[in-house]
Amino acid sequence: MKPSPITIQVGLSLEDARQRMFEHHIRHLPVVEGTRLVGLLSERDLSRAETTRVPLKLQKVEDVMATSLYVCHPDELLARVATDMANHRYGCAIVVERDQIVGMFTTVDALHRLAALCGLVEMMAQVA
Repeated sequence: MKPSPITIQVGLSLEDARQRMFEHHIRHLPVVEGTRLVGLLSERDLSRAETTRVPLKLQKVEDVMATSLYVCHPDELLARVATDMANHRYGCAIVVERDQIVGMFTTVDALHRLAALCGLVEMMAQVA
């Protein structure tokens, strides 16, 4: 999980979102209104918006963000989160505790965990 994820306010433009994603090398932005989570904007959402004739600076985050979100608690079992993400094809889980966004868990994070587990299994196999 990446703690303290970068977020974007609901009323900002898609150009602002694209710049934020580029600067921070990320593909998902939780969308907030004040501090309340209201949506998720993905790189895919931006790509779709770019195919319209309306410039990104004139389109708002709230117009293209997803409102159906996958949210989990920091203590949720990794196996359950990974299974849910795979079964529903979610690109990320937003980690929330007491109505505050505390992290993001992405498919890249899941692959890092898988690689670490594979390394551990291979090391154990060599010892046996």
